[in-house]
Amino acid sequence: MYNEALVEVSSNSKQGMNQVAISRSLMNKWGLMASTTIKVNIGHLAILANVIPINSNTPKIVLSKTHNDKLSIPKPCKLYAYYNHKSIRLGPVVGVVVSSPKFEEVSNHFLQSHTTGRPMLLYKFRPEDIKWRTRKVNGSFLQRSGKGMRWHKATAPFPNVIYNQIKSRKIYSTPLYKRLFEYIHHTRSTIFNHNYFNKGDMYRFISNDTELKAHLPLSYISPSIHQIEELLKISTSVFLKPLKGSGGQGIYKISRRTSSRPYYCEAIFGKTKVSKPYSSLAQLIHNHIPKLSSYLVQQGVELKRYGADFFDLRVQLNKNGKNEWVVAAIGANINHPSKITTHGGWIKTGPYVLNEVFRQKAGVIEDKIKKVSKRIGYVLEKGYGHELGDLGIDLGVDKDGRVWIFEANSAPGRHIFKHQLLKPLHRKSDLLMMDYCQYLFRKQNDKFFPSMLGTRAAKLRKLK
Repeated sequence: MYNEALVEVSSNSKQGMNQVAISRSLMNKWGLMASTTIKVNIGHLAILANVIPINSNTPKIVLSKTHNDKLSIPKPCKLYAYYNHKSIRLGPVVGVVVSSPKFEEVSNHFLQSHTTGRPMLLYKFRPEDIKWRTRKVNGSFLQRSGKGMRWHKATAPFPNVIYNQIKSRKIYSTPLYKRLFEYIHHTRSTIFNHNYFNKGDMYRFISNDTELKAHLPLSYISPSIHQIEELLKISTSVFLKPLKGSGGQGIYKISRRTSSRPYYCEAIFGKTKVSKPYSSLAQLIHNHIPKLSSYLVQQGVELKRYGADFFDLRVQLNKNGKNEWVVAAIGANINHPSKITTHGGWIKTGPYVLNEVFRQKAGVIEDKIKKVSKRIGYVLEKGYGHELGDLGIDLGVDKDGRVWIFEANSAPGRHIFKHQLLKPLHRKSDLLMMDYCQYLFRKQNDKFFPSMLGTRAAKLRKLK
């Protein structure tokens, strides 16, 4: 079994080239003797060094400048150290992978939270920043500078844990991103939220869960015109959502009215609004949605109103350091009833709106929202078969207080945190994920220590 300690890691240019200085208290804890040769690992890098003791009131590991350069630790920092059988594993090294400065608001806030957050080596990077042969990354670090913050580039070890913040679907199919996944697959690194959800997969996973199925509006994946017609017989409206869509883009609302042209189509694409009646559903579909196979149709739900306006709820869901889902925040998206969705409306805190609308029933409904949201997290993680740590769940509540599941997002925006009362919860969300990164790092120890380094060297060489 390995021993854990929180240590200060630094370097000393006057120290012997092949020496690593360790606090006597740590040496005693780990049963280390002076002059013992040990392996020190961080990320995918390792060095061999001879132990020398230092007197310190706090646990410290001091590397020679030569060893520090080989391990590419860009600054003194606090890290966790795990020891077993003459090997020390430092970390976690956490990288937030991004694609474009245009979409880095979430990653920037995450790094900013870390400046007063958890012990780890944290940076953001793009796939093109990876130095494949040396297993290092030219990362972007955020540091305090006087009263402000500044970015600086530095070489760092390839991360143990990767938080995916790539916001472009196109990038997932590029050779560089495919190589990143292949490399991760052949190492002990872990990436979470590694792709966008497909609405069809998401609906299948949730509908197969007995507990959640009752909260799903009736839906069809790749529907026929007949199936849409059948839904319009039991509901005044339906929503057609692109299976690979996100952010409310490309959604059509089809309503049935009593007129000579009973089928009404509505959609918004940027600044362009579609609003047109049709005498037949087939003609509507032909004019607007030539490829029904790439859509999911969902029964419209008569939501409870907030005054004259309608609202839905965005639940920010994150994993914690025990691999448990936690509701970090609930925001209410509110919009005018003439709009198709709540996108582009305004925000209030979820508990406030629920209290205003449901009064004494609000607490029970909020508990149900939290229970359903956390259940969605576990079901989707099991269905997709890979780690998730950051989800946005879109829910609605009808006049009877019944909770409805509309959407789950694996790359959730943070628009609800623009509300003044929800802003502090943004940092709570970030810190939960940092604890989850520590959990993933610790989980890797079970595979790391029995075989140590180099067990997959042959596979890695093929990738280079």
